Amino acid sequence: MKFIKKMTVLVLALCLSLSFFAVGAGCEWTTGDAGETVVSGGGGISWDLGDTNDWVARTRPTADDFSDKTLNIKFFNGGYGRAWLDEMEKQFEADYPGIDVRLTASTNSSDFQDLLRTELQGNNPYDIYICHDISWESLGGDEKLLVDLTDELYNAVMYTDPTPDDTIVEEQGLTLDESGNAQITYKNLLTDASVTSAYYRDGYYKVAQVQGAGGILYNKTMFDQYGWELPETYDDLKALCEQIVEDTNGDIAPFLVAGSEGYLWDSLVYDWWIQLAGQEEFNRLFEGNDKNCWNPDEYPYHRQAYQYWYDLFVVNQSEYMLDGFTGIDNVMANAVFLQGMAAMMPATAWAVNELGADVLEESGLDVGLIPTPYVEGAKTDEDGNPLRVCYDVAGRDSIVVSTNGNSDLAIEFLKWMGELDNKYIFPKNVSGMVMGFKYDVDTLLTDEYCRFTWDRDMFKLLGETTFRTTGYSSNPMFVLKLVSAYPIENYYLRCFTTYGTASQITPSSIFASAWSQVNSKWDDWRFEAGLE
Repeated sequence: MKFIKKMTVLVLALCLSLSFFAVGAGCEWTTGDAGETVVSGGGGISWDLGDTNDWVARTRPTADDFSDKTLNIKFFNGGYGRAWLDEMEKQFEADYPGIDVRLTASTNSSDFQDLLRTELQGNNPYDIYICHDISWESLGGDEKLLVDLTDELYNAVMYTDPTPDDTIVEEQGLTLDESGNAQITYKNLLTDASVTSAYYRDGYYKVAQVQGAGGILYNKTMFDQYGWELPETYDDLKALCEQIVEDTNGDIAPFLVAGSEGYLWDSLVYDWWIQLAGQEEFNRLFEGNDKNCWNPDEYPYHRQAYQYWYDLFVVNQSEYMLDGFTGIDNVMANAVFLQGMAAMMPATAWAVNELGADVLEESGLDVGLIPTPYVEGAKTDEDGNPLRVCYDVAGRDSIVVSTNGNSDLAIEFLKWMGELDNKYIFPKNVSGMVMGFKYDVDTLLTDEYCRFTWDRDMFKLLGETTFRTTGYSSNPMFVLKLVSAYPIENYYLRCFTTYGTASQITPSSIFASAWSQVNSKWDDWRFEAGLE
Protein backbone atom coordinates (compact mmCIF):
# COMPACT_ATOMS: atom_id res chain seq x y z
CA MET A 1 0.00 0.00 0.00
CA LYS A 2 2.59 2.55 -0.98
CA PHE A 3 1.10 6.01 -0.78
CA ILE A 4 3.11 7.33 -3.71
CA LYS A 5 1.59 4.71 -6.03
CA LYS A 6 -1.87 6.07 -5.31
CA MET A 7 -1.18 9.71 -6.07
CA THR A 8 -3.16 9.70 -9.29
CA VAL A 9 -6.21 8.47 -7.44
CA LEU A 10 -5.60 11.02 -4.70
CA VAL A 11 -5.49 13.85 -7.20
CA LEU A 12 -8.80 12.71 -8.65
CA ALA A 13 -10.21 12.38 -5.16
CA LEU A 14 -9.08 15.87 -4.25
CA CYS A 15 -10.78 17.27 -7.33
CA LEU A 16 -13.99 15.55 -6.34
CA SER A 17 -13.65 16.89 -2.81
CA LEU A 18 -13.73 20.56 -3.72
CA SER A 19 -17.48 20.62 -3.33
CA PHE A 20 -17.31 19.47 0.28
CA PHE A 21 -17.29 21.59 3.42
CA ALA A 22 -14.93 20.72 6.26
CA VAL A 23 -15.13 21.72 9.89
CA GLY A 24 -12.52 21.45 12.58
CA ALA A 25 -14.82 21.25 15.16
CA GLY A 26 -27.34 9.72 33.06
CA CYS A 27 -26.00 12.36 35.24
CA GLU A 28 -28.84 14.42 36.60
CA TRP A 29 -28.63 18.09 35.74
CA THR A 30 -28.45 20.39 38.70
CA THR A 31 -28.82 24.07 39.36
CA GLY A 32 -27.50 26.02 42.29
CA ASP A 33 -25.59 29.05 43.47
CA ALA A 34 -23.04 30.77 41.29
CA GLY A 35 -19.88 28.74 41.03
CA GLU A 36 -21.48 25.31 41.41
CA THR A 37 -19.90 22.87 38.99
CA VAL A 38 -22.20 21.21 36.47
CA VAL A 39 -20.87 18.35 34.34
CA SER A 40 -22.51 17.41 31.06
CA GLY A 41 -24.18 14.04 30.97
CA GLY A 42 -27.42 12.19 30.54
CA GLY A 43 -29.12 9.34 28.79
CA GLY A 44 -30.17 9.16 25.18
CA ILE A 45 -32.53 11.26 23.10
CA SER A 46 -35.61 9.08 23.54
CA TRP A 47 -38.89 10.80 24.29
CA ASP A 48 -39.80 10.28 27.97
CA LEU A 49 -42.70 12.70 28.45
CA GLY A 50 -45.47 10.31 27.48
CA ASP A 51 -48.37 10.70 25.05
CA THR A 52 -48.71 14.20 23.59
CA ASN A 53 -52.15 13.80 22.01
CA ASP A 54 -53.89 15.79 24.74
CA TRP A 55 -51.22 18.44 25.10
CA VAL A 56 -52.27 22.04 24.65
CA ALA A 57 -49.68 24.26 22.99
CA ARG A 58 -48.87 27.74 24.22
CA THR A 59 -50.45 30.68 22.47
CA ARG A 60 -47.87 32.08 20.10
CA PRO A 61 -47.39 35.83 19.84
CA THR A 62 -47.86 37.51 16.47
CA ALA A 63 -45.69 39.90 14.53
CA ASP A 64 -47.65 42.77 16.09
CA ASP A 65 -46.22 41.84 19.48
CA PHE A 66 -42.68 42.69 18.33
CA SER A 67 -41.58 46.28 17.76
CA ASP A 68 -38.63 45.05 15.69
CA LYS A 69 -39.91 42.56 13.15
CA THR A 70 -36.53 41.59 11.67
CA LEU A 71 -34.52 38.67 13.02
CA ASN A 72 -30.85 38.58 12.03
CA ILE A 73 -29.07 35.25 12.38
CA LYS A 74 -25.39 34.64 11.74
CA PHE A 75 -24.33 31.01 11.44
CA PHE A 76 -21.28 28.94 10.63
CA ASN A 77 -21.87 27.23 7.31
CA GLY A 78 -19.86 24.07 7.78
CA GLY A 79 -20.50 20.40 8.27
CA TYR A 80 -24.26 20.69 8.78
CA GLY A 81 -24.84 22.83 5.72
CA ARG A 82 -27.59 25.45 5.64
CA ALA A 83 -30.61 23.61 4.22
CA TRP A 84 -32.08 23.06 7.70
CA LEU A 85 -31.89 26.75 8.56
CA ASP A 86 -33.19 27.85 5.16
CA GLU A 87 -36.27 25.69 5.70
CA MET A 88 -36.73 27.03 9.22
CA GLU A 89 -36.50 30.58 7.88
CA LYS A 90 -39.32 29.96 5.41
CA GLN A 91 -41.51 28.10 7.89
CA PHE A 92 -41.03 30.64 10.68
CA GLU A 93 -41.96 33.50 8.36
CA ALA A 94 -45.04 31.55 7.26
CA ASP A 95 -46.07 30.95 10.88
CA TYR A 96 -45.44 34.59 11.83
CA PRO A 97 -46.67 36.75 8.92
CA GLY A 98 -44.90 40.08 8.94
CA ILE A 99 -41.64 38.76 10.41
CA ASP A 100 -38.51 38.87 8.26
CA VAL A 101 -35.69 36.41 8.99
CA ARG A 102 -32.32 37.29 7.51
CA LEU A 103 -29.56 34.68 7.42
CA THR A 104 -25.87 35.48 7.16
CA ALA A 105 -23.55 32.55 6.50
CA SER A 106 -19.87 32.49 7.40
CA THR A 107 -17.19 29.88 6.85
CA ASN A 108 -14.73 31.78 9.05
CA SER A 109 -14.84 30.38 12.57
CA SER A 110 -13.01 33.48 13.86
CA ASP A 111 -16.24 35.41 13.31
CA PHE A 112 -17.66 33.46 16.24
CA GLN A 113 -14.53 33.31 18.36
CA ASP A 114 -11.85 36.01 18.33
CA LEU A 115 -14.04 38.66 16.67
CA LEU A 116 -17.33 37.91 18.42
CA ARG A 117 -16.73 39.91 21.59
CA THR A 118 -16.09 43.10 19.64
CA GLU A 119 -19.21 42.55 17.56
CA LEU A 120 -21.36 41.89 20.61
CA GLN A 121 -20.09 45.06 22.25
CA GLY A 122 -21.09 47.14 19.22
CA ASN A 123 -24.38 48.83 18.45
CA ASN A 124 -25.50 46.46 15.71
CA PRO A 125 -24.79 42.81 16.57
CA TYR A 126 -26.72 39.92 15.10
CA ASP A 127 -29.60 38.67 17.22
CA ILE A 128 -28.60 34.99 17.12
CA TYR A 129 -25.22 33.35 16.56
CA ILE A 130 -24.86 29.65 15.73
CA CYS A 131 -21.44 27.99 15.74
CA HIS A 132 -19.02 25.67 17.50
CA ASP A 133 -16.49 26.88 20.08
CA ILE A 134 -18.34 30.05 21.08
CA SER A 135 -16.99 31.25 24.44
CA TRP A 136 -20.53 31.53 25.76
CA GLU A 137 -19.52 31.07 29.40
CA SER A 138 -17.39 34.21 29.57
CA LEU A 139 -19.44 36.22 27.06
CA GLY A 140 -22.66 35.35 28.88
CA GLY A 141 -22.08 34.38 32.47
CA ASP A 142 -19.22 36.80 33.07
CA GLU A 143 -19.61 39.72 30.66
CA LYS A 144 -23.40 39.56 30.14
CA LEU A 145 -23.05 40.13 26.39
CA LEU A 146 -25.32 37.11 25.85
CA VAL A 147 -28.85 36.80 27.20
CA ASP A 148 -29.47 34.69 30.28
CA LEU A 149 -32.11 32.36 28.87
CA THR A 150 -33.11 30.79 32.19
CA ASP A 151 -36.46 32.47 32.80
CA GLU A 152 -37.63 33.58 29.38
CA LEU A 153 -36.71 30.36 27.58
CA TYR A 154 -35.72 27.41 29.75
CA ASN A 155 -38.48 27.95 32.32
CA ALA A 156 -41.07 29.05 29.75
CA VAL A 157 -44.16 26.81 29.61
CA MET A 158 -44.44 25.39 26.10
CA TYR A 159 -47.31 22.93 26.60
CA THR A 160 -49.82 21.90 29.24
CA ASP A 161 -51.10 18.37 29.72
CA PRO A 162 -54.66 18.20 31.13
CA THR A 163 -54.38 14.43 31.69
CA PRO A 164 -50.89 13.99 33.13
CA ASP A 165 -49.43 10.64 34.05
CA ASP A 166 -48.48 10.76 37.74
CA THR A 167 -45.35 8.68 37.19
CA ILE A 168 -44.09 10.99 34.43
CA VAL A 169 -44.89 14.06 36.52
CA GLU A 170 -42.79 12.67 39.36
CA GLU A 171 -39.92 11.36 37.22
CA GLN A 172 -39.63 14.55 35.15
CA GLY A 173 -40.30 16.95 38.01
CA LEU A 174 -43.20 18.60 36.17
CA THR A 175 -45.14 21.37 37.87
CA LEU A 176 -48.95 21.31 38.09
CA ASP A 177 -50.97 24.49 37.67
CA GLU A 178 -54.05 25.38 39.74
CA SER A 179 -56.24 23.21 37.52
CA GLY A 180 -53.97 20.17 37.85
CA ASN A 181 -52.52 20.50 34.35
CA ALA A 182 -48.89 19.45 34.00
CA GLN A 183 -46.68 22.25 32.71
CA ILE A 184 -44.07 21.20 30.17
CA THR A 185 -41.29 23.77 29.97
CA TYR A 186 -38.68 24.30 27.29
CA LYS A 187 -36.17 22.65 29.63
CA ASN A 188 -38.35 19.54 29.79
CA LEU A 189 -38.19 19.27 25.99
CA LEU A 190 -34.38 19.16 26.02
CA THR A 191 -32.29 16.11 26.86
CA ASP A 192 -30.38 16.07 30.13
CA ALA A 193 -27.04 16.23 28.33
CA SER A 194 -28.19 19.32 26.40
CA VAL A 195 -29.35 21.06 29.56
CA THR A 196 -26.21 20.34 31.55
CA SER A 197 -23.96 21.54 28.73
CA ALA A 198 -25.63 24.99 28.72
CA TYR A 199 -25.34 25.97 32.41
CA TYR A 200 -22.69 28.30 33.82
CA ARG A 201 -22.51 30.11 37.15
CA ASP A 202 -26.04 31.38 37.51
CA GLY A 203 -27.99 30.49 34.41
CA TYR A 204 -28.32 29.13 30.89
CA TYR A 205 -26.56 31.18 28.23
CA LYS A 206 -26.91 28.92 25.20
CA VAL A 207 -29.01 26.23 23.60
CA ALA A 208 -27.24 23.08 22.46
CA GLN A 209 -27.52 23.16 18.68
CA VAL A 210 -27.10 19.47 18.00
CA GLN A 211 -26.73 16.03 19.48
CA GLY A 212 -24.76 13.20 18.03
CA ALA A 213 -22.40 10.39 18.85
CA GLY A 214 -19.08 9.06 17.72
CA GLY A 215 -17.73 5.71 16.68
CA ILE A 216 -16.49 4.27 13.42
CA LEU A 217 -17.69 5.30 9.97
CA TYR A 218 -17.60 2.29 7.65
CA ASN A 219 -18.13 1.71 3.95
CA LYS A 220 -21.21 -0.52 4.08
CA THR A 221 -21.15 -1.17 0.36
CA MET A 222 -17.63 -2.53 0.71
CA PHE A 223 -18.49 -4.53 3.84
CA ASP A 224 -21.40 -6.16 2.03
CA GLN A 225 -19.21 -6.97 -0.96
CA TYR A 226 -16.61 -8.78 1.15
CA GLY A 227 -18.99 -10.20 3.74
CA TRP A 228 -17.23 -8.54 6.67
CA GLU A 229 -19.09 -8.62 9.98
CA LEU A 230 -19.38 -5.60 12.25
CA PRO A 231 -17.23 -5.82 15.37
CA GLU A 232 -18.83 -5.73 18.80
CA THR A 233 -15.68 -5.99 20.90
CA TYR A 234 -12.14 -4.62 20.77
CA ASP A 235 -10.83 -8.08 19.87
CA ASP A 236 -13.42 -8.28 17.09
CA LEU A 237 -12.15 -4.97 15.72
CA LYS A 238 -8.56 -6.16 15.67
CA ALA A 239 -9.61 -9.37 13.93
CA LEU A 240 -11.57 -7.35 11.37
CA CYS A 241 -8.51 -5.25 10.56
CA GLU A 242 -6.51 -8.42 9.97
CA GLN A 243 -9.26 -9.82 7.75
CA ILE A 244 -9.44 -6.66 5.63
CA VAL A 245 -5.70 -6.75 5.01
CA GLU A 246 -5.86 -10.45 4.11
CA ASP A 247 -8.97 -10.30 1.92
CA THR A 248 -7.72 -7.33 -0.12
CA ASN A 249 -4.02 -8.23 -0.23
CA GLY A 250 -3.32 -4.92 1.45
CA ASP A 251 -4.92 -2.88 -1.33
CA ILE A 252 -7.56 -1.49 1.03
CA ALA A 253 -6.46 -0.02 4.35
CA PRO A 254 -8.63 -0.92 7.33
CA PHE A 255 -8.49 2.68 8.63
CA LEU A 256 -7.92 6.23 7.51
CA VAL A 257 -7.95 9.55 9.35
CA ALA A 258 -6.59 12.95 8.41
CA GLY A 259 -3.40 13.67 10.30
CA SER A 260 -4.72 17.17 10.97
CA GLU A 261 -7.92 15.83 12.58
CA GLY A 262 -6.49 13.75 15.40
CA TYR A 263 -9.30 14.76 17.74
CA LEU A 264 -11.56 12.32 15.86
CA TRP A 265 -9.86 9.53 17.80
CA ASP A 266 -11.62 10.91 20.88
CA SER A 267 -14.76 9.22 19.59
CA LEU A 268 -13.13 5.89 20.41
CA VAL A 269 -10.81 6.79 23.28
CA TYR A 270 -13.43 8.70 25.28
CA ASP A 271 -15.97 5.92 24.80
CA TRP A 272 -13.44 3.36 26.05
CA TRP A 273 -12.62 5.67 28.95
CA ILE A 274 -16.29 5.87 29.96
CA GLN A 275 -16.74 2.13 29.45
CA LEU A 276 -13.89 1.43 31.87
CA ALA A 277 -14.53 4.16 34.43
CA GLY A 278 -18.29 4.25 34.49
CA GLN A 279 -20.36 7.40 34.54
CA GLU A 280 -19.53 8.63 38.03
CA GLU A 281 -15.78 8.13 37.77
CA PHE A 282 -15.67 9.72 34.32
CA ASN A 283 -17.55 12.76 35.63
CA ARG A 284 -15.29 13.01 38.66
CA LEU A 285 -12.40 14.23 36.54
CA PHE A 286 -14.54 16.92 34.89
CA GLU A 287 -15.85 18.13 38.24
CA GLY A 288 -12.30 19.39 38.76
CA ASN A 289 -12.17 18.89 42.51
CA ASP A 290 -9.45 16.26 42.74
CA LYS A 291 -6.13 16.68 40.99
CA ASN A 292 -5.45 12.98 41.48
CA CYS A 293 -7.86 12.27 38.63
CA TRP A 294 -4.87 13.12 36.42
CA ASN A 295 -2.60 10.75 38.34
CA PRO A 296 -2.66 7.57 36.23
CA ASP A 297 -1.63 5.46 39.19
CA GLU A 298 -4.73 6.50 41.15
CA TYR A 299 -7.09 7.15 38.22
CA PRO A 300 -6.05 4.68 35.50
CA TYR A 301 -9.09 4.71 33.21
CA HIS A 302 -8.07 7.38 30.71
CA ARG A 303 -4.59 5.97 30.28
CA GLN A 304 -6.01 2.46 29.88
CA ALA A 305 -8.35 3.66 27.13
CA TYR A 306 -5.50 5.48 25.41
CA GLN A 307 -3.37 2.34 25.64
CA TYR A 308 -6.08 0.33 23.89
CA TRP A 309 -6.03 2.88 21.06
CA TYR A 310 -2.23 2.96 20.89
CA ASP A 311 -1.83 -0.81 20.81
CA LEU A 312 -4.35 -1.23 18.01
CA PHE A 313 -3.62 1.68 15.71
CA VAL A 314 -0.16 3.10 16.43
CA VAL A 315 1.66 -0.19 16.88
CA ASN A 316 -0.04 -1.64 13.78
CA GLN A 317 -0.09 1.51 11.66
CA SER A 318 1.95 -0.03 8.84
CA GLU A 319 -0.84 -2.57 8.27
CA TYR A 320 -4.00 -0.93 9.58
CA MET A 321 -3.61 2.70 8.48
CA LEU A 322 -3.50 4.09 4.94
CA ASP A 323 0.06 4.96 3.98
CA GLY A 324 0.73 8.68 4.18
CA PHE A 325 -2.36 9.52 6.25
CA THR A 326 -0.41 11.75 8.63
CA GLY A 327 0.24 14.23 5.83
CA ILE A 328 -3.29 14.78 4.53
CA ASP A 329 -6.07 17.08 5.67
CA ASN A 330 -9.74 16.42 6.30
CA VAL A 331 -10.91 17.29 2.79
CA MET A 332 -8.40 14.91 1.23
CA ALA A 333 -9.20 12.16 3.74
CA ASN A 334 -12.90 12.32 2.94
CA ALA A 335 -12.20 12.21 -0.78
CA VAL A 336 -9.86 9.25 -0.42
CA PHE A 337 -12.45 7.40 1.66
CA LEU A 338 -15.04 7.95 -1.07
CA GLN A 339 -12.61 6.35 -3.53
CA GLY A 340 -12.67 3.13 -1.49
CA MET A 341 -9.05 3.22 -0.41
CA ALA A 342 -9.94 2.62 3.24
CA ALA A 343 -12.77 0.70 4.87
CA MET A 344 -13.25 2.72 8.06
CA MET A 345 -12.59 6.08 9.71
CA PRO A 346 -12.94 7.26 13.31
CA ALA A 347 -15.84 9.66 13.11
CA THR A 348 -18.19 11.94 14.92
CA ALA A 349 -21.77 12.90 14.19
CA TRP A 350 -21.24 15.20 11.20
CA ALA A 351 -19.16 12.72 9.17
CA VAL A 352 -21.72 11.96 6.45
CA ASN A 353 -22.58 15.62 5.99
CA GLU A 354 -18.89 16.34 5.39
CA LEU A 355 -18.53 13.45 2.96
CA GLY A 356 -21.47 14.90 1.04
CA ALA A 357 -24.84 13.18 1.31
CA ASP A 358 -25.74 14.02 -2.29
CA VAL A 359 -22.40 12.69 -3.53
CA LEU A 360 -22.95 9.44 -1.63
CA GLU A 361 -26.41 9.04 -3.13
CA GLU A 362 -25.26 9.79 -6.66
CA SER A 363 -22.43 7.28 -6.39
CA GLY A 364 -24.65 4.59 -4.88
CA LEU A 365 -22.33 4.28 -1.90
CA ASP A 366 -23.85 3.44 1.48
CA VAL A 367 -22.08 4.08 4.77
CA GLY A 368 -22.89 3.12 8.32
CA LEU A 369 -21.85 3.70 11.92
CA ILE A 370 -20.19 1.08 14.11
CA PRO A 371 -20.71 1.98 17.78
CA THR A 372 -17.42 1.97 19.66
CA PRO A 373 -16.63 -1.71 20.32
CA TYR A 374 -16.51 -2.83 23.94
CA VAL A 375 -13.18 -3.32 25.65
CA GLU A 376 -12.51 -5.90 28.32
CA GLY A 377 -13.62 -4.52 31.68
CA ALA A 378 -16.43 -2.35 30.31
CA LYS A 379 -19.14 -1.64 32.87
CA THR A 380 -22.22 -3.82 32.62
CA ASP A 381 -25.87 -3.69 33.60
CA GLU A 382 -27.50 -5.97 36.16
CA ASP A 383 -27.79 -8.69 33.53
CA GLY A 384 -24.10 -8.54 32.69
CA ASN A 385 -24.52 -6.75 29.36
CA PRO A 386 -22.03 -3.96 28.57
CA LEU A 387 -23.54 -0.50 28.88
CA ARG A 388 -23.70 1.55 25.70
CA VAL A 389 -22.14 5.01 26.16
CA CYS A 390 -21.14 7.73 23.74
CA TYR A 391 -18.99 10.84 23.71
CA ASP A 392 -20.45 13.66 21.65
CA VAL A 393 -18.07 16.26 20.19
CA ALA A 394 -20.89 17.93 18.24
CA GLY A 395 -22.91 18.53 21.40
CA ARG A 396 -20.78 21.57 22.19
CA ASP A 397 -22.10 23.55 19.24
CA SER A 398 -24.10 26.53 20.44
CA ILE A 399 -27.01 28.83 19.70
CA VAL A 400 -26.71 32.10 21.62
CA VAL A 401 -28.70 35.33 21.80
CA SER A 402 -27.11 38.78 21.86
CA THR A 403 -28.01 41.05 24.77
CA ASN A 404 -27.81 44.10 22.50
CA GLY A 405 -29.87 42.54 19.72
CA ASN A 406 -33.54 41.82 19.10
CA SER A 407 -33.64 39.33 21.97
CA ASP A 408 -37.44 39.04 22.29
CA LEU A 409 -37.85 37.84 18.71
CA ALA A 410 -34.72 35.70 18.98
CA ILE A 411 -36.11 33.88 22.01
CA GLU A 412 -39.43 33.37 20.23
CA PHE A 413 -37.55 31.77 17.34
CA LEU A 414 -35.85 29.37 19.76
CA LYS A 415 -39.20 28.49 21.33
CA TRP A 416 -40.68 27.83 17.91
CA MET A 417 -37.66 25.70 17.03
CA GLY A 418 -38.35 23.44 20.02
CA GLU A 419 -42.00 22.78 19.21
CA LEU A 420 -42.96 19.14 18.66
CA ASP A 421 -43.05 19.31 14.86
CA ASN A 422 -40.46 21.97 14.11
CA LYS A 423 -37.52 20.18 15.74
CA TYR A 424 -37.76 17.50 13.03
CA ILE A 425 -36.77 20.03 10.35
CA PHE A 426 -33.14 19.57 11.37
CA PRO A 427 -32.82 15.76 11.00
CA LYS A 428 -34.76 15.95 7.75
CA ASN A 429 -31.96 18.08 6.31
CA VAL A 430 -28.86 16.91 8.23
CA SER A 431 -27.91 13.27 7.92
CA GLY A 432 -28.02 11.31 11.17
CA MET A 433 -28.19 14.28 13.52
CA VAL A 434 -30.77 15.93 15.75
CA MET A 435 -31.03 19.15 17.72
CA GLY A 436 -30.70 19.29 21.50
CA PHE A 437 -34.26 18.07 22.10
CA LYS A 438 -35.86 14.73 22.96
CA TYR A 439 -37.20 12.83 19.97
CA ASP A 440 -39.35 9.84 19.20
CA VAL A 441 -36.73 7.43 17.90
CA ASP A 442 -39.25 5.34 15.97
CA THR A 443 -40.17 8.45 13.99
CA LEU A 444 -36.51 9.18 13.27
CA LEU A 445 -36.00 5.62 12.01
CA THR A 446 -38.51 6.10 9.17
CA ASP A 447 -37.41 6.68 5.58
CA GLU A 448 -38.21 10.39 5.84
CA TYR A 449 -35.18 10.88 8.09
CA CYS A 450 -32.91 8.03 6.98
CA ARG A 451 -31.12 8.26 3.64
CA PHE A 452 -28.27 5.96 4.64
CA THR A 453 -27.54 3.12 7.01
CA TRP A 454 -25.49 5.69 8.94
CA ASP A 455 -28.66 7.61 9.85
CA ARG A 456 -30.42 4.55 11.22
CA ASP A 457 -27.32 3.45 13.10
CA MET A 458 -26.89 6.90 14.63
CA PHE A 459 -30.51 7.32 15.70
CA LYS A 460 -30.57 3.82 17.15
CA LEU A 461 -27.37 4.49 19.10
CA LEU A 462 -28.65 7.83 20.42
CA GLY A 463 -31.84 6.13 21.55
CA GLU A 464 -30.12 3.22 23.28
CA THR A 465 -27.19 4.91 25.00
CA THR A 466 -27.28 4.94 28.78
CA PHE A 467 -24.84 7.83 29.07
CA ARG A 468 -24.01 10.54 26.54
CA THR A 469 -21.65 13.37 27.36
CA THR A 470 -20.03 16.32 25.63
CA GLY A 471 -17.23 16.46 28.18
CA TYR A 472 -18.40 19.91 29.27
CA SER A 473 -17.68 21.20 32.76
CA SER A 474 -18.73 24.52 34.24
CA ASN A 475 -15.73 24.45 36.58
CA PRO A 476 -13.84 27.72 35.91
CA MET A 477 -10.57 25.86 35.48
CA PHE A 478 -12.07 24.04 32.51
CA VAL A 479 -13.88 27.12 31.20
CA LEU A 480 -10.65 29.14 31.27
CA LYS A 481 -8.84 26.21 29.62
CA LEU A 482 -6.33 26.00 32.46
CA VAL A 483 -6.93 22.28 32.63
CA SER A 484 -8.55 19.70 30.38
CA ALA A 485 -8.66 15.97 29.84
CA TYR A 486 -5.32 16.45 28.04
CA PRO A 487 -3.54 19.24 29.97
CA ILE A 488 -0.70 19.41 27.43
CA GLU A 489 -2.11 17.94 24.20
CA ASN A 490 -3.73 14.74 22.97
CA TYR A 491 -0.59 13.57 21.13
CA TYR A 492 -2.51 11.38 18.67
CA LEU A 493 -0.57 12.51 15.61
CA ARG A 494 2.79 12.58 17.38
CA CYS A 495 2.28 9.04 18.63
CA PHE A 496 2.08 7.92 15.01
CA THR A 497 4.99 10.01 13.73
CA THR A 498 7.41 9.20 16.57
CA TYR A 499 6.68 5.49 16.79
CA GLY A 500 9.85 3.43 16.51
CA THR A 501 12.14 6.46 16.90
CA ALA A 502 14.40 7.54 19.73
CA SER A 503 11.85 10.22 20.66
CA GLN A 504 8.93 7.80 20.72
CA ILE A 505 5.88 9.07 22.61
CA THR A 506 3.91 6.47 24.53
CA PRO A 507 0.78 6.47 26.70
CA SER A 508 2.96 6.13 29.80
CA SER A 509 5.03 9.19 28.92
CA ILE A 510 1.95 11.22 27.95
CA PHE A 511 0.09 10.65 31.17
CA ALA A 512 3.18 10.94 33.34
CA SER A 513 3.90 14.37 31.83
CA ALA A 514 0.28 15.44 32.22
CA TRP A 515 0.24 14.44 35.87
CA SER A 516 3.52 16.25 36.52
CA GLN A 517 2.09 19.46 35.08
CA VAL A 518 -1.24 19.20 36.89
CA ASN A 519 0.42 18.36 40.19
CA SER A 520 2.80 21.33 39.99
CA LYS A 521 0.28 23.92 38.77
CA TRP A 522 -2.96 22.85 40.46
CA ASP A 523 -2.93 25.42 43.26
CA ASP A 524 -2.01 28.24 40.86
CA TRP A 525 -4.81 27.23 38.51
CA ARG A 526 -7.36 27.17 41.31
CA PHE A 527 -6.26 30.65 42.39
CA GLU A 528 -6.42 31.99 38.83
CA ALA A 529 -9.90 30.51 38.43
CA GLY A 530 -11.11 32.18 41.62
CA LEU A 531 -11.52 28.91 43.48
CA GLU A 532 -9.06 29.81 46.25
